[in-house]
Amino acid sequence: MNFIQKKDMGFNKENLVVIDRARELGNQREAFRQELLKYPDITSASVSNAVPGSLIGDDAYFPEGATTDETHAINNIYTDPYFAEVFELELLEGRWLSEEIPTDTFAVVLNEAAVKALGFDNPLEHRLINDFGEEVDPLQVVGVVRDFHFKSLHQEIDPLILRWNYWNPDKLSVKITGYNQQACLKYIEDTWKTFVTDQPLTVTFLEDDLATLYSSDRNTGIIFSIFSILAIFIAALGLLGLTSFSAQQRTKEVGIRKVMGATVGSVMAILSREILWLILFATVISWPVGYFFMKDWLQDFAFRIDLSPWVFVISTLLALLIAILTVSIRTFRAAIVNPANSLRYE
Repeated sequence: MNFIQKKDMGFNKENLVVIDRARELGNQREAFRQELLKYPDITSASVSNAVPGSLIGDDAYFPEGATTDETHAINNIYTDPYFAEVFELELLEGRWLSEEIPTDTFAVVLNEAAVKALGFDNPLEHRLINDFGEEVDPLQVVGVVRDFHFKSLHQEIDPLILRWNYWNPDKLSVKITGYNQQACLKYIEDTWKTFVTDQPLTVTFLEDDLATLYSSDRNTGIIFSIFSILAIFIAALGLLGLTSFSAQQRTKEVGIRKVMGATVGSVMAILSREILWLILFATVISWPVGYFFMKDWLQDFAFRIDLSPWVFVISTLLALLIAILTVSIRTFRAAIVNPANSLRYE
């Protein structure tokens, strides 16, 4: 979960407010967007039919000059010229869509995965056909963006096409500075009410929306943590009982050793040695079990941590530390008993 929270998603997800049902704005969406930009804590805004983490559809595309046998199902986001600015996408080649270029209504920007899937060496020299089963105008590739995670980290980064939005968009993404968020949200709500009088505003933070993609994983982590604590507690009680039984069985031995000059520390070491060897043996057995279990679980993530040997080494040392602290409680009490009392013990 720490890896997921810190993973570079390929875009900036911070301070991004997403307005749902932006289609209610109708032909006023650009006027609404311009009104939002008048507020000093709103830096940019973009309309699109989807945002990272939301449901993104796909269409069939094939390179111009190829046959329909070379058709690829590619995810697409219909957007405007401000999408890259809002999400801070990295442009690798070419340019972004521009409203100053009329032909950009038939222009597309590809991600790296799409370039690879289509087999383009020089993507800016190619055009695509949107395979609707009828003759359509080709789409000119004008730019390439660095791959970004528009889906969950459970999945690989799929090919993606970003193209001009000619449909009524469902999302309006607003980039804010992060200062005085409540006042900023209040301004967005008030502005919405002046444009849409009969529908409530539905607004969320993109970070929260992305977090819901991993809610089941987070719940799994919480459950594992709770049961791990319970298992450690029960194991510690068992160790305490086993140590008490061993110390009781060796009471006379402890007395004789102390009479012969054994120190408290050496007696504690003798009483703890056997149990600590068993703990070490059990921990080593758990290594392959833990490794295969975690490796299997991590297969659900296309992007994941590597299972470092240090994870198992540190876990072993931690288990030994807990065991030593638990065992020491009882062995210390046994080691400080007066030898005279120990020798009279039956």
